[in-house]
Amino acid sequence: MTEIERLVRRRAAFKAQITILNNYLNELEGKFINANITDDIILTELSQRKDRFINLIEKLDEVQLQIEEITTNFDVELDERTAFESDFNKTLARARYFLQKSKTTNIEQDNDNLSSQRSETGSDNVALCQNLNNLKLPAIEIPTYDGDYDTWLEFRDTYESLIHTNVNLSDIQKFHYLRAFLGPRVREIIASLAFSALNYKPAWELICNRFNNSRILKQNHVKALFNLNQVHEESSQALRKLIDNVSKHLRDLTILDEPTNTWDTLVIYLISIKLDNETLKHWEEAKSGYVNPTLDNLTTFLKHRADMLETLEQSKNSKRVIPRSKGDNKTKAFVASKPYCVYCKKDHYIQNCEAFVRLSIEQRRTQAMKNHLCLNCLRLGHTSKMCYASSCKTCNARHNTLLHEERVSSSEFLE
Repeated sequence: MTEIERLVRRRAAFKAQITILNNYLNELEGKFINANITDDIILTELSQRKDRFINLIEKLDEVQLQIEEITTNFDVELDERTAFESDFNKTLARARYFLQKSKTTNIEQDNDNLSSQRSETGSDNVALCQNLNNLKLPAIEIPTYDGDYDTWLEFRDTYESLIHTNVNLSDIQKFHYLRAFLGPRVREIIASLAFSALNYKPAWELICNRFNNSRILKQNHVKALFNLNQVHEESSQALRKLIDNVSKHLRDLTILDEPTNTWDTLVIYLISIKLDNETLKHWEEAKSGYVNPTLDNLTTFLKHRADMLETLEQSKNSKRVIPRSKGDNKTKAFVASKPYCVYCKKDHYIQNCEAFVRLSIEQRRTQAMKNHLCLNCLRLGHTSKMCYASSCKTCNARHNTLLHEERVSSSEFLE
């Protein structure tokens, strides 16, 4: 027996359980008029069957994924997945409906009492809106969920906090909101449920059962970390977007109980290979100052780097005026982010300037301070305290090697 044949047989065994529960529900429907079941023993048995049945979809999904990984008929398997998910959802909805139907009398009585209370005290929702208006709180919008696993946790938590757990909303109102916040493709999952207060909770559970798949959620977030967008050139916006994306996926993976606090080495590598050459060079210099660089070290470095680039980008349209000669009013401009030597006015960095290197150490320090350069990397835009470049190669102090000055100790004079 081949591997795919074994998996197909295993899938058939799981699908048979859907048929078994469905047949059982058909028997109940024939025994009790309008499915108004009141026998406590039958209700208990049905509840136990329903609880075991809920876990079936994860097993089906697991074996189906294994089949899809090795099959050559992907379209056929996609139809197969759609069919068994539809059968599962309909069967589970029927079981829940029968259980809830048995409580119809009590629910209707509770609804009558609730209506009476509202007629005396006024609508809870109106009172809530009035309170919000008095407080002048900004409106919170819930984005439409279109089935994207990357945004599921955000949608679920927002929807549950604002709608699902809101005691001021009735189930029929919540059902209205749920259908309004679902995209067409996702709405199909609950299309078989009649629009009623009794079906709200089953509808929300069907949505959660479909997308609360921790394995797929983890897989998608990890995949996103490996597929981060490449930063091709220095840009504060690109670096911030990179930081935000990594933080989002790691945060969601942490919620899914993944030990992301131990992933620093891996994530640092995934980020580093996506950096532009200039930023990567500065990071390589910066991390030499750490025995074991952490993700926090890299994140802090990138944030400072983005701040510096944003400052330079904002001043991009401001031209720096440099006189060509005495008495000459004509000027030329340069962009600060490009290589420029403030000493000889040529297109290279000052540490590569032959004229600057020929100066004495004291003269170099004077020129650096005069032109407001960082004394550690000899660049514009920040101070040595904010610099991530490596320190002096001679004494490891926070100044550039070109500014290093040998100092004679008092013990040498005594010799």
